[in-house]
Order: sequence, then C-alpha cells, then structure tokens
Amino acid sequence: MNQKLSNFGTSSAFVAILLTVLAMAGSLFISKATLEKTARAVEDQIQQLYLVKAQSLASLSVAEPSLTDTVLLATIEEMWASGATLPRDEYICIVDGAGRLLLHSQAPESVGNNASRNILGASDNRAAQTLGELVQSSGDYVGEYTSSSGTPQIAAFAPISNRGWFIGVHRSKDALQKRIKDNLKGQYWAMLFISFGVIPFAQLLLFLWIRRINRNSHKLATSLHAVEETFQSIIKSSIEGFWMTNTQGQFIDVNTSYLKMSGYSREDFLKLKIADVEAIESPEETHQRIQSPLKNVKVILRPCISVRTEVHSQLMSVSSTRTWTGAV
Repeated sequence: MNQKLSNFGTSSAFVAILLTVLAMAGSLFISKATLEKTARAVEDQIQQLYLVKAQSLASLSVAEPSLTDTVLLATIEEMWASGATLPRDEYICIVDGAGRLLLHSQAPESVGNNASRNILGASDNRAAQTLGELVQSSGDYVGEYTSSSGTPQIAAFAPISNRGWFIGVHRSKDALQKRIKDNLKGQYWAMLFISFGVIPFAQLLLFLWIRRINRNSHKLATSLHAVEETFQSIIKSSIEGFWMTNTQGQFIDVNTSYLKMSGYSREDFLKLKIADVEAIESPEETHQRIQSPLKNVKVILRPCISVRTEVHSQLMSVSSTRTWTGAV
C-alpha cells in the first residue's frame, strides 16, 4: 500500500509538471494568436478609416463643383494638413484618369509622374490590379498598395467622380504594423505574465494541495491498515469462534477456534454458505434473517452432529469489502 501511495505521489508530480507545461504552451499559443488577430483587426479598421477620409475629401468636389482644378487641389491639401495630428508617414495623393499624379502631400516633387503601373494588392472582392485599372473602374478600393518607390503601403482609394480623379490615403505598411504592435505591447506582456507567472503559480498551489491530500490519505490508510491487522490478530487468536461472510452469505474467512468447534477443515468450510449449515430455516428464510443483528441458528457441525449456538452477526466493512461477521 505504501509503495502504491508513493507511486501515486510520483505520478501526481509528473502529471502536475506536464499539465503546467501544456498550460503554459497553450496559453502562449492562444495569446500569440489572439494578438495577431487583434493586430489584423486593427489594421482592417484603419484601412476602413482611410476610406472614410478619402471619401470625405472627395466629397468636397461634389459640394463645390465650381472650384477650378488648381483651387480644388489646394483646398484638399489644406484640409488634409489642417486636420488632427497625423503620423509623419501618412499622406494623400490624387491621380487623374490617366493615372498621372496631381497631388502628393508627402512627395510634392513627384507630381506629374505616372502612377498607373503601381500595384494594388488583392482586396476582399477583387484580385491584384494596377492603379490605372482601378481608375478606369471608378470603384472604391481598400487594401495594400505599392508606391512608385516600391514601398508596401496600406491604402484606401475613392473616386472624385465629377472630375474623373481618384484620391488615396496611404501609410507605410511596416510603420503601421510596428505602431500597432507597440500599442499591443502591454497586452503582450500581460499574456506572458499569465502564461509564465499566474498559470505556473496556480498549478503549483494545486499540486501542493493534491500532495497534502495524498499525504493525509497515506496516513489514514496506514492507520486503517494497522487497525485491520490488529483486528485480524485478535480474531485469529481468540478462543471464541469467528467467521466472516460476504453479503451473499458465502463464508470468506474463519478462525481456528470455530474450525475446532465445527470440525470442518478451513478449505471445506470456505466452500460453504450460511444456508449450507442452517438446519432449521430454508435458504430463503436464512437470506432474510441474515439482515437481523441477533439471531439463533442451529448449525450442523458434521453429519449427524448438531448443536444450537447463538450467533451475533454485524454488517461491517473490511478492506473496502462489505461483510457479515459472526461470533459464537
């Protein structure tokens, strides 16, 4: 029993360590996946915000149709510059129907260049295309964009329909993703703290609690084993006869004194049931009366030899087995 409990304790420690490692790894994986998903969601929201900005600036042309192209471009650039504090690498550009740059807030020297071959990445509803193709389609665009310098961008384009132009709001993809990750650093460190701090500590407390229960169980089992051994020793050495049956009336143990009284060998006696040695009652009556705490039984000791004995029986548990014990 002690060996079993020791093995149980070792197994519990191994299981606790394994569960802790798995919990840490699982938490770290889930945290990383959650942060990446959050970063993508923030990036998508920023792209949609850029589309709103582009559409808002484009609406000025519809609201003021009498403005000349030069005045309209200057007004849009002024509105963009006078807005809330913008990231240094966030800018707008306007191209005409041929893809020629009419306005570039970040690189004004590029005005006049042809940007029609600049690549647009795949969006939710269309495959990759060029800026020139987008201008011809006269539809909104939200997604990735490669600038004339080859820099990956996050961009949104909206048509200025009454002029045949397109306005786009851009930002460096790398810079945007870095900004998002910087803003999520607090959450990232919090996830690490949970994964490598809170979870291991909680698992340690659980392991200590289980080990304490295991030790208490070990002490209790040891005490019960000692009591059972004492009980068995008393029964075996008693001058009174004792026997033990299971709840079906089958004899499962008997002491030497009772064997001497009955004349049976131990081997033969353990093959019997109470009904086999009950001389008066039927097996059915014996089965009913076995539940009685005190009864008189006429027992056949050997063929043609009988005695009337008073048997005190009591239901008890020994070694996790429910038994009936009789004393003569």
